[in-house]
Amino acid sequence: MLCEAFSPYGHHRSSADAEQLVRDVVHELLGQDGSAWLFASVEPDFLRSTGYYSGEEPLRPAYFDGSDSDTATFIHRDRVCYLLLTNGSP
Repeated sequence: MLCEAFSPYGHHRSSADAEQLVRDVVHELLGQDGSAWLFASVEPDFLRSTGYYSGEEPLRPAYFDGSDSDTATFIHRDRVCYLLLTNGSP
């Protein structure tokens, strides 16, 4: 998604820029002292559909489209928990 595949951001990064970006994110998540980070992927069915595929009028707030590109990942360490939501549709 950063370099070649469909990007919902409308542009791509060079391979060098993408590699540095991923390196920086991984360092922030994994390169700190303390307990290890825990990752969990969950089924992204807990937010309303945008209606992108079904054509139905969405109830707001809406986020996911119901495609295979939708993801939800929990990232947890100590008292910090992040939720990364990805809607891969255009």
